[in-house]
Amino acid sequence: MRTLTLSPLRLTAVALAVVLLAGCALLRPPPGPDPEPGVAIVPDPPEPPEPPEPVLTVPEAYESISLSVQAGDPVAAIAAYEEAELEDPDDPMTRVLLANLFLIAGETDHAADILASVLDADPQNTEAMYLLSLIRGTAGDTAGQRALLDRVLEIDPDHTRARAALGELLLQGRSYRAAAETFERVIRDDPDNLVARVGLGNVYLRQRRYPDAEEQLTAAIAIDPDNSFAYSDRARARALQYFLDGADSDLTAAIRLEPDHYWHYIDRGRVRMENRRFAGAAEDFTVALALNDELFLGYALRAGAYDALEMFDEALADYREALSRRSDYAPAFVPYGVLLYMIGEYESAADYLRRAFRREPRRYDLALLSALSLKSAGHDRDAAGLLNGIINDVPRDSLYYEMMRYYVQPANESLVMSRIRESTDRTLRARMYFYLGAQLELLGRVQTAQASFLEAEERLQPGFLEQRLAAWRLRAYRSMEEPSGE
Repeated sequence: MRTLTLSPLRLTAVALAVVLLAGCALLRPPPGPDPEPGVAIVPDPPEPPEPPEPVLTVPEAYESISLSVQAGDPVAAIAAYEEAELEDPDDPMTRVLLANLFLIAGETDHAADILASVLDADPQNTEAMYLLSLIRGTAGDTAGQRALLDRVLEIDPDHTRARAALGELLLQGRSYRAAAETFERVIRDDPDNLVARVGLGNVYLRQRRYPDAEEQLTAAIAIDPDNSFAYSDRARARALQYFLDGADSDLTAAIRLEPDHYWHYIDRGRVRMENRRFAGAAEDFTVALALNDELFLGYALRAGAYDALEMFDEALADYREALSRRSDYAPAFVPYGVLLYMIGEYESAADYLRRAFRREPRRYDLALLSALSLKSAGHDRDAAGLLNGIINDVPRDSLYYEMMRYYVQPANESLVMSRIRESTDRTLRARMYFYLGAQLELLGRVQTAQASFLEAEERLQPGFLEQRLAAWRLRAYRSMEEPSGE
């Protein structure tokens, strides 16, 4: 439920007078010396009776309870309201005020009852309708919320808060053009409407108008510098423009304002992963898990950070935990499968890589890596079956097709090597060198395998699976963990 806030109100002269009167009653003059003998004692004049406390009007009641609301204590505000002797406690405005307080306190049922009674007495009360629409929205009754908002705007077309709420409904329903038009109208009438600024920023995000989204969210922050979600939304707009440092700063501001919000740490960790600040990302994901260790995502993301830091045991443990909670989380299949391949759990590696390939059937590299894992486990027949099952779907002029044929019948590497050298696609050519080297390694052709791994390591940019795996195999040879001769 979107938090409702009451804007700070200044104390009126009446309220100040009440404070001053109360203070004067406590400050008595000190007693004088005893009178001298024979001197007549003149009695003090009787004290005038204290004036009765004035009956509070609704705006004055609003002022007296606003401090409690600002202090984050709506229950105290409700108590202050109920203790106040209002001029007309049954006035619709007064009842709407009380309902608003109950709504802020989270007592939506009580608030709804009050608002229903107001509408029974005053069916045209747009404030009661508006608040009741918010309650319907939090209960998931979007149709009821929409009907109430339409009724409010039919009675009062200038009710900007209702129109902004309608814009949010349109945004949730993915009616982005209508939502944008609604928010833009609100902003024309009320440039400081926070809901409309944030809403329009989010519409622009979904329309991939990232600079425009950033502009609207910057305006929202100027309106309310303490709104953490305006910062987190602007961080997204900046990250999508690859302004990663600005996104990091915005999420740091959001965390300062709301340090116990799980998703702020998840979002900043993701930005830091993209910015290759892996240690900071791991720290953010760890804090997120401390706040909520029931959600699988924190484990999956921290696993990626640990993997990038080459903390492989920790990464494997986090991937296992994430997949035990969400077994169908596909983004973890490939990195987890690669780690399993690297530690020699070939059958499990083949399983996860094959599952990833089923989800992305054009990722022929995943099919090859799955087949390689099966071959490494000694299951050559299963590897051939896997590749024979898909090879007819692979373009025949592709290097993937040539490499799959070689993996099914690894008899003549000279043919596949010549096809690789002839390819004009330099990146794909470099990737195929890893798969060639891995098959040669299984055949005991270690020196030729190392030469192929070197081609892949040197010619590929970091981020390719084949570059990572080729570098990993070469490190093993360089550290003498594997024999280096034919």
